[in-house]
Amino acid sequence: VAAYRYTVPGHSVTLSETRFDRIAVPTAICYHSQIESVLGRTGQMQHRAEFQFVAVGAQSLRVRLPEGEATELWAALVDGQPIEVRSTSAGYLVPIPPGTQPDAQRQLALFYRTQIAPLSQTGTIEQQPPHVTVLHSAGAEQRLEILDQHWELTYPDGTILTSSSGDFS
Repeated sequence: VAAYRYTVPGHSVTLSETRFDRIAVPTAICYHSQIESVLGRTGQMQHRAEFQFVAVGAQSLRVRLPEGEATELWAALVDGQPIEVRSTSAGYLVPIPPGTQPDAQRQLALFYRTQIAPLSQTGTIEQQPPHVTVLHSAGAEQRLEILDQHWELTYPDGTILTSSSGDFS
């Protein structure tokens, strides 16, 4: 803000301010997400979800897999290395090991399975991508915004998908 004073009679300047609510600045962002799913005739789906992200000041990620009794996380990798994941009632905690550069791009890969009804004559397939949030040192949780996402589905021969709706097509 800059203010100037003029010595001209009859002129005045009026200033006003508008204050906005404070919100957290995103310290983590996902540049690219790629999910590859394989669907079997029995309804079992095997998934590989990969996230390319930057997280400044974050200590871990919280991952919530799609709801379901047969949903199971098989493995997690951070920057290509296996990582020990803790299971909690709110999801899985994936620690982010410290990197050499705090703003370097990182990679999270998740391998998991879900179960849907066995394939029959007709039916509907519904799946949700993993929901990833960032946990900061103070314990605050922030959604990981995804800028570009792709989902590839491989399904058995003889199966025909006729339409798709939602965020993916």
